Amino acid sequence: MKYFFTAFYKSCYDPTWLKAARKFPGKAWSYFCLLVFVLALAATIPVWREASSLLGEFQTEFSAQSPDFQVNLKNGKLTIEKLDQPFVYRSEELVVIVDTDTTSSVAAERFVTSTDISTLLITSDRGELRNINTA
Repeated sequence: MKYFFTAFYKSCYDPTWLKAARKFPGKAWSYFCLLVFVLALAATIPVWREASSLLGEFQTEFSAQSPDFQVNLKNGKLTIEKLDQPFVYRSEELVVIVDTDTTSSVAAERFVTSTDISTLLITSDRGELRNINTA
């Protein structure tokens, strides 16, 4: 990792070093892939910050408004007991839809009227998080 930063720094100003480094294309590709990975991680930071604030709000408000329920996960299928389904939780910024009983596909658009609200859809075989606004 130390060599990565040295290589990045020298590639900005040292043409002699660049000529010598051209003999090792494998190193160049490995460091290019590392650079792309680091840039991709940096690009997702705003999404994670927004998602963590939404999940904090969800945890406090959802636990106060939802009844006690039991969750089981067997063979990759999620089942929720003691909860009337479809369960829809609405706040100003987030709509959570829980429907693990329905055998047909469930669409979040059926429960959401605005495109500015983030939605979390939880079914027996998948979870979808849509429209996380980072503005």
